[in-house]
Amino acid sequence: MIMNPTAIKHVVVDGHSLTLESFVAIARYNATVELAPSALEAMKKSRALAEKIAAEGRVAYGITTVRRRERRSSHPRRDAARDAQQGRDPCCPAEGLPRLLR
Repeated sequence: MIMNPTAIKHVVVDGHSLTLESFVAIARYNATVELAPSALEAMKKSRALAEKIAAEGRVAYGITTVRRRERRSSHPRRDAARDAQQGRDPCCPAEGLPRLLR
C-alpha cells in the first residue's frame, strides 16, 4: 500500500520492509525512527562475523580491502585496477584488469 510520506510519523527499521515513502518521510518530513530488535541482533551478528574474518587475516571485500580516502579519485574502476596491478587488492587479481578497464 502506497502512503503519502507526509502522513508517516514513525518508522520501524527492521532491515526488510523500508519503503521509499518511509525513507522520504524520514529524510524530508522528520518522521521518528526506531530500530527493531531483530535488526539490532542481525547487526550484532554481522559485526561479529566481520571481526572474526579480520582477526583471522582472511580477505573479504569491504572488510580487509578498504582503501584510504585520500587515494580515491573520480575513477574508482581505474583505482581498483591500479590496486590489483600493484598487488594491493587480493580480491581482484591482475589478470582481470582488461575487464575492469573497459
